[in-house]
Formats: sequence, structure tokens, C-alpha cells
Amino acid sequence: MGPPEVFSLPVGDLEPFLDRKRYSAFAMSQLQLPSFLSEVLRKANDFVPSVAGSILMDRPVERGDTPADTNLYFVAAFGPSASALLGKNLRADRGVVGHVYRTGEPYLMADPESDPNFYPKFDEDHEFRTAGVVAVPVRIERTVCGVLELLNRSDGMPYTDRNMQMLEIFARYTSISIENLLDAQRATEMARRDDLTGLYNDRFFHHRLSEDLIRADVTRSTVALLFLDIDNFKSVNDTHGHLAGSQVLKEFGYL
Repeated sequence: MGPPEVFSLPVGDLEPFLDRKRYSAFAMSQLQLPSFLSEVLRKANDFVPSVAGSILMDRPVERGDTPADTNLYFVAAFGPSASALLGKNLRADRGVVGHVYRTGEPYLMADPESDPNFYPKFDEDHEFRTAGVVAVPVRIERTVCGVLELLNRSDGMPYTDRNMQMLEIFARYTSISIENLLDAQRATEMARRDDLTGLYNDRFFHHRLSEDLIRADVTRSTVALLFLDIDNFKSVNDTHGHLAGSQVLKEFGYL
């Protein structure tokens, strides 16, 4: 049996899952994230051959007060109907995945019919028969942000504690790489914004303008620039100081 075909959401669809804050510099670009997630599943499957597997993540801005209000999205998967799963969601109060997400603890399921965390409707909806699951949490610093799972060992045997420990290694690797990506995004964002106002600086302006001009030339469309002149702005700085002036610019930037 050859390596499984692993599917991952494209870069644009992965952005909502990276809307997180990481306080602490780097190594993987955002464009590499889909292939990275796919590679994690491939390697996990190499060490623990399975019929199916997936990585699910929450969207920080959508996280609710309770698990029932939070959805976990399939961001990478392999196995039957893997491509159809991408972007689909599962409530965080359901199934083994939800249990791991809520508790932050790895989990082995050997007998679905007697396991209280088994969610049979997922099998029914996707014409799949779950015989066993091993799932581990994926963290950003100390916060669980997703779950890495494998389903149905290829040899038909139940998953073992050794399999779970192996999967935890891949989950930690995934966590560290996502943390590095967040560091890189934060550094990039800081480089193109003014420290005092938080507004985009002239470096970003010229870069974005160049992109828009090139795009307009290729698509034969138009580009418009809007200038705002703030009357008596110098007197604000002179009277109240540059911090007050920065606040004025910040307020105008919200317009």
C-alpha cells in the first residue's frame, strides 16, 4: 500500500485558524502551512499506519463560552472522503475529538460501541465505520487549539499506548511550528505598522500601492487614492504633545 493522499485547506482558508496572539521569533512561511499540515499526517501515518486521519482546529474569534458553542474544523485529512471533509466542522462537545479538545488529554478508543465519547452520527453521515481512534491535543503555548487523530489501524489491531505517545510527538511538532508561524506573522506585522498609532506605515503603503498599480495594469482597471488633510494638526502636537497627536491620527485611521 502506497502513502495516502493527504488533503489540506488552502492558505486563504487557513487564515481564520491563525488569528491568535503569540507573546514571545523564525522558520516557516504561511504559504508552507498547508503542505506542512499534510506532511504531519503523512509522517504520523508512516509510524502508525491507519485508514484515516485528520487535524482539526478551532477558530479563535468564533470560540464560544461552552464547548457546544465552539466548532472544530477539519484543516487536513486523509482517508475515505478526506477532501470532502476539509472545512467541515464538528461541535467541541461531541465525539473523541471534542473530548480531547475539552480535557487537553490524549485518548484511546478501542471499542466504539461501549465508549461514551463515541459519536456514531459522524460515521452515519460519512459512510464510515470507526473501529478505533487515537487522538491527541494540539496546543498554542498552554491553550488547546486543535486535535490530531488517527482512525482504524491498517492492520486491524487496536491502537496502543505506544501509538498514542508517538502521535503526541507529532502534535508537539505541529504546535511548535504553528507557534513559530505566529511569531513570524507578528514580526511581519510590527515591521509594517507605526509603533504609536498602530496604523500602516509608509513602507507598507508603497508596497501595497505598487501591488495595486501592477494589478490594475494587468486587469486594465483603475486605482484611486484618497487624501485626508487634518486642519490645525500641528497645534494639537504643540499644545497636547505627540501622544495626543498620535491618538488623533489613530482615530482618523478608524474612518
